[in-house]
Amino acid sequence: MLTLDPWLDVTTKGLSKAQQATARDLVCSLAEALAQQGEADMAELHDKRHPQSLKEKASDDAEQMRQLFQEMFGTELPQDTGSDDPEAMLHATIERLQAEAAEKQAREEARRQARQAKRKPSAAQQKAAQALQDADAMLRSVYRQLASALHPDRAPDETERARMNALMSEANAAYGRKDLVALLNLQLQAELVDPDHLDRLSDERLKSLSLLLKQQVAELERERQIEQERWLHDLNLPMGFPLTASQLQAWLQDQQDELMQDLLVMQDDLAIARNLATLKPWLTEQRRLAKRVERRMQTIDDFTF
Repeated sequence: MLTLDPWLDVTTKGLSKAQQATARDLVCSLAEALAQQGEADMAELHDKRHPQSLKEKASDDAEQMRQLFQEMFGTELPQDTGSDDPEAMLHATIERLQAEAAEKQAREEARRQARQAKRKPSAAQQKAAQALQDADAMLRSVYRQLASALHPDRAPDETERARMNALMSEANAAYGRKDLVALLNLQLQAELVDPDHLDRLSDERLKSLSLLLKQQVAELERERQIEQERWLHDLNLPMGFPLTASQLQAWLQDQQDELMQDLLVMQDDLAIARNLATLKPWLTEQRRLAKRVERRMQTIDDFTF
């Protein structure tokens, strides 16, 4: 781009008006893209070659987007949304719609709970509620056994007291997150439970343990999905991409190949832009390609769904 820009100032045996227009469009387009990525000097270059500054363009685009959002979503944007920041307007619109949807859902949920409160719970609902109470009681029971067994006064010496304090700290954290597996493991470490004890548990206690474990598995699965989505977003990967070592390695190789190909193209373009004899036909070809894209876009706009 910096190699192409000086040709716009050449008037003697330089570019034709059409070629200059194409070169100017390319310079402005690239400068705008780089300016949006934080390159301040690129904004200055764009404004030097374009009749409309980037700030003016952003303001016009934002106003158009504001009107479009209001027409599409039927909601007014918050007054403190910047009129010259289209991305902020988009986020504000999404947040407003989400808030309205959440309010509607809350009202519907409140009505549903009110209707349910007037009804006598079914046998299945009573059984499920009792199972949850039993599961919580089981969790409390395991925790209290640990708290009693790990009381500092039971320690025969300072070494054992430190070990018991460390186990109790882990027990508090596990109970806070309702981690039954961790509590049972701590019971074994504290030598409170016979490893064969589970074989002698009653069916009801086993059901309570099973329910707690299912709840914990569901919570872990939710955490796994959140963490996976974060990694996909950070790495700019498509949704559902398998996060395995082999797949990531293949993806990184593809990214490297694409970057190398882009680099080769840029090097070729740079060599072309340095020589007027090669630059002129290249600009003519770029103009022809741009017109082809413009015709295709016009065809799409004219197509009636």
